Amino acid sequence: MKKEKLRNQVEDAWGVPRGRIPPKPGYHTMAMFQAVNDKKIRAIWINCSSPAQSLPNVTPYREGMKSDDVFMVCTDIFPTKTTECANLILPTAFHFEKTGVYGCTERRSQITPKAVDAPGDAMPEVWIVREWALKLAKELNDPVIAQCVAPFVGKEPDFELPEAIWDEYTQKLTKHRDNDLRGATYDVLKSMADGVQWPAPTKEFALTGGTVMKFVRGSDPMADSEAKDDKPYQFYGPAHADKKLWIWLRPYVGADEEPDAEYPLYLSTGRIIDHWHTTSMTGRVPELLRANPYSFVEINPKDAKKMGVRPGDMVEIESRRGKVEMPAKVVEGPMEGMVFAYWHDMHEDRMINKVCNDAYDPGSKEPEFKICSCRVRRLSGPRALTPYITQLNG
Repeated sequence: MKKEKLRNQVEDAWGVPRGRIPPKPGYHTMAMFQAVNDKKIRAIWINCSSPAQSLPNVTPYREGMKSDDVFMVCTDIFPTKTTECANLILPTAFHFEKTGVYGCTERRSQITPKAVDAPGDAMPEVWIVREWALKLAKELNDPVIAQCVAPFVGKEPDFELPEAIWDEYTQKLTKHRDNDLRGATYDVLKSMADGVQWPAPTKEFALTGGTVMKFVRGSDPMADSEAKDDKPYQFYGPAHADKKLWIWLRPYVGADEEPDAEYPLYLSTGRIIDHWHTTSMTGRVPELLRANPYSFVEINPKDAKKMGVRPGDMVEIESRRGKVEMPAKVVEGPMEGMVFAYWHDMHEDRMINKVCNDAYDPGSKEPEFKICSCRVRRLSGPRALTPYITQLNG
């Protein structure tokens, strides 16, 4: 954590010596998995995510995950392309098999109480992390780790433990910050079906639903308390130290890889309405799998005519990094000169992230999933395809 003030705030909240939290931030996502490939990271714990399918230019990163030089732990509820690479799989409780607070970019926090028991030995992640921390503190004889986990020892995992973690976060780490959630206690959240939008510094205000319009006086209590003049809009918080709204105008920068004579088309990728990310969950819902059982690529009719591609034909999509094959959908959706492929499919032959570029924006570190160059060629007419979902035995 780069900022000393924030490091100290967390260290004080945990009751550990100042200076224990390293000042150097960790790797961003792409750099982290490159560090796995470079053997700079020798152990990695992946929680409810599947980078072995979701990373761009995924093939070299999968090789790193499979390497004997790294020990990989996966916490998940279903088998994925990533659990296939793991040395240890920790089965965890599903969404409604545990209690927790869900947060989203709408600034909304909603509680989801446990509804049913998890199968077998599956446990909530908070229990898994607590037990691991206790074992780590013992193995390393580290009183600081023991101090961090001490407030949570002995709490049952279905409600008391997640509530204690939420209380520590909201009461100690959001106080007087622009995401102040001190009013959104478990008792308040349980009474609010639509949740609470931060900031919500008091229980009374949280019970109204919180802040609908941030920075607006009369809607945002911190816009009122932090106001420096009588303007109806008041900007505050660490991003607005001068109380002004900043709009950054950035010069246009093209993609890392543009079409050329060898790879003449733009490739863009995205999700389809029936599936979420890597289909580890939605692919196991029969109705959703029937609706869209495998990936396909959308091609503009003008491009399809030049390629000799008809609806349903099997085509190959190739870039400098890899190639896959999938059915073509000839549609006006993509502009001429661009193809659009869906990335949810687990099948090795149709996994479009093998083709994507892993270049990333130097500011946001967001990879260029949405743009690279490729070429497309017709392979055959329509072909019967079988949906593929990873099973525990691979």
